[in-house]
Amino acid sequence: MGSRQRTNTHAETSRTRRRNMSKQQQADAGTAMAKRYRDDDKPSIRQIAGEFGVSYGTAYRLMGAAGVEFRSHGGVRQRRPRTSGATAKASPDRGTSQAGSRA
Repeated sequence: MGSRQRTNTHAETSRTRRRNMSKQQQADAGTAMAKRYRDDDKPSIRQIAGEFGVSYGTAYRLMGAAGVEFRSHGGVRQRRPRTSGATAKASPDRGTSQAGSRA
C-alpha cells in the first residue's frame, strides 16, 4: 500500500485565525461599528462586518451591545403613495340578500 499525502482543503488554506478581543476592544469596535451603521449611506450589517473583518454574528452582537436600534429587514424602503379609491370595499348588496341567508 502506498502512502497518501494529505492536501489542504479550501477552508484550511483560505481561513485566517482570528484573535480574541478583550472586553475593551469589543466595546470600542462595537461603538465604531454603531457609528458606521448610523451613517447617512446606511450600510448593511454584512458590509460593516466585512469592513471590520469580523463575522455577521460578531458585528450584530457588538453593535447590539453598543445600543444600536436595528433597522427592519430589507434595508431602507420608500413607501408608495396611496391612491384614492385603491381600497376594495364590499358592495352594499353583497352578503345581505334574504334569499340565501342562513339561520
